[in-house]
Amino acid sequence: MMAFLERSYANTKIHCWGGLGSQMYAWALFERLQVKFPNKSFKLVFHTGGVTKRLPDLEPLFMQNEKDFVQDFESSENSIPGKSSDKKLINTMKKSFITSTKQVLMSTGFVASANNELEFSKLKP
Repeated sequence: MMAFLERSYANTKIHCWGGLGSQMYAWALFERLQVKFPNKSFKLVFHTGGVTKRLPDLEPLFMQNEKDFVQDFESSENSIPGKSSDKKLINTMKKSFITSTKQVLMSTGFVASANNELEFSKLKP
């Protein structure tokens, strides 16, 4: 399960990867944030990526301006034979870039993690 927050001028996005349990946690986070910061708008972003493809079960419960959907699942069945080592290198580089970028964004406050009560209590408007 993973959920993190991305701040923008228009609204704060809550990204969710995973199945029903992760989506329910993101929904609960969505509701808690609306109570904690009533003057801000929030948007749930459902991702299909992960080990297996996850479709958003809770998407119909949200209004159009409260949700978004990202098709980022990559199937290993679509790989080209002989290109797996190149793809692994590219994926490693991509993960390293994403990890370091996320750390910078989290240290500056543009991105926040909210996977437990301690992280939730540190959220700022």
